[in-house]
Amino acid sequence: MRSITAAIVAVILALCAGPAGRAEAASKTEPASLTITKAPAMTSAYTGSQCDSNTYSGQCASENCQCIVVSGNFCNGKVGRRSGKNGACSLFLTIDNGLATGSPGCTPLFGVITGFLIGESEGFFVGTVCPVTGSNFSGGWVLDNGAGFSAGEGTFTGTVDDTLTLKLKGTLTLE
Repeated sequence: MRSITAAIVAVILALCAGPAGRAEAASKTEPASLTITKAPAMTSAYTGSQCDSNTYSGQCASENCQCIVVSGNFCNGKVGRRSGKNGACSLFLTIDNGLATGSPGCTPLFGVITGFLIGESEGFFVGTVCPVTGSNFSGGWVLDNGAGFSAGEGTFTGTVDDTLTLKLKGTLTLE
C-alpha cells in the first residue's frame, strides 16, 4: 500500500510542478553579422526628420545635425549557422556636425536599425564619422532583447554617399 501511495504522491508532485519545476533552457551566445551593401541613402536636415522623432537616433546636442535614412530589402544577416538575405530593415543615423573635433574633423554618430537578424529586432549605434579613406564611420552597437534573443553587441564600419555600405560584427545571445 505504501508503494502505491508513494507513486500517487510522486505523480501529483510531477503534475503540480509542471513547467515551473523544470529547468529553463540555457541561453547560447552565437557569432552574428549584418552586411548592407550599396543601399540607397536619403540625407536630410535633422530638424523634423525621421531621426529627430526616433528614439536613440534622436540625439543632436549641437543642433547642427544631419539625418541619414535607409529603408528596404537590403539586410544580409547571419546568426550562428542561420542566415537571411535581402531582409527588410530600416536604419536611422544622426550625425552631429556641430561637435566635430579638430583634424581630421570626426563627429559623433547615433543610430537605430530595426527589423534585422531575428524578427523585429532593434539595434542601437554609437560611433564616429571621420573623413578618412576606406571606412568613414565606425563604432559599436548593442541590441535590446527581442523575439528569440536576450542581448547582442559588437562593432561596425561603413561608408555613405548616395548609397550606404555597413558591416556589423559581434555576438547575439539566443534564448
